[in-house]
Amino acid sequence: MWGGPLRVMMTRDQEPNSDLVCFCDVVARDPFFIIGAKPRPDFRFADLKTLRFATVSEVPTPWICLADDIRRAGVDPDALPRIADRSMDDNEAALRAGTVDAIHVFQPHAERLLASGAGHVWYAAAIRGLTAYTTLVTRRPVLAQREDEMLKRAERSNALIYAVSTARLDTTVGNERLLRKLARSTGGELYTPRTEREVVEAFAEIGAKIRQGYTIGYVPTNGAHDGTYRKLIVRALMPGMRTPVVHVRDGYLSPLHPNER
Repeated sequence: MWGGPLRVMMTRDQEPNSDLVCFCDVVARDPFFIIGAKPRPDFRFADLKTLRFATVSEVPTPWICLADDIRRAGVDPDALPRIADRSMDDNEAALRAGTVDAIHVFQPHAERLLASGAGHVWYAAAIRGLTAYTTLVTRRPVLAQREDEMLKRAERSNALIYAVSTARLDTTVGNERLLRKLARSTGGELYTPRTEREVVEAFAEIGAKIRQGYTIGYVPTNGAHDGTYRKLIVRALMPGMRTPVVHVRDGYLSPLHPNER
C-alpha cells in the first residue's frame, strides 16, 4: 500500500515490534498549499494569528509538516486560532463563501480555486525542499518473500534508484543488502549515513545528482526480442584527466516485442 511515512513511524512508536516498513519514496515534496481568499504576496506565517484559517483534518501528515514550518518561522502553531475539524471539500466551500480567510489544501482544490479566481496561493509547501512525504509500505516478511520479484521489476522499470540506509543509525531496522542490490542494478547509489546530519546531506546529494544526470542510448548488435538480461559496461574517458567514476545500471532486459522499449 502507499501512505505517509509518519503513519509507519507512529505505529512503530506504539508497537515497537511492528513489521511495517517504508521501502520506496513516491512523493518527495509536500504537495499542499495555503490558499487565501485575497492576494497576499508578502504573506508571513505570523499573519495567521489574526485570520480565520482552516487546516486539513483527513490525515495527520499535512498539518504536522506545516506546523513545523510555522514553528521554524518563530510562530507557535498551537496558538493559532485554526479550524481543524472540517474536510478539504468543506474548507474549499467555506473559502468561496467568505466564512474563512485561508485554507490548507492540495490538488485539485487549489487548482479549482485558482482557476475560478476564488483563491490565491499564499504558500506552497514544496518550497521546503525534499520531503519523504508519501512512500510505499509493506511488511518485512513480504519483502523477504518477494525480493527477487522486486529486483526484476526494478530492472524492467528503467527507474534510477538511489537508496539511503539507516541501518547504521539503528541496527534494529533496515536491509542494507537489498538496498545495495536495488541501487546497483538500476544505476543508482547506496548511501550509508552514520549520523542524522549525514542523512540530510545524502538526500541533498541525491537531489543534485538527479538534476545533473545524463541519458545515454545505443543500438545493440543483438536484435533479438527475447526478454533476456543484457550486461552493459560504460566507461567515460577524459584525456589528460583522471578517469571519472560512472554510476550506471549494469544491464537491461531485452524487450519481448519490437515496439517495446
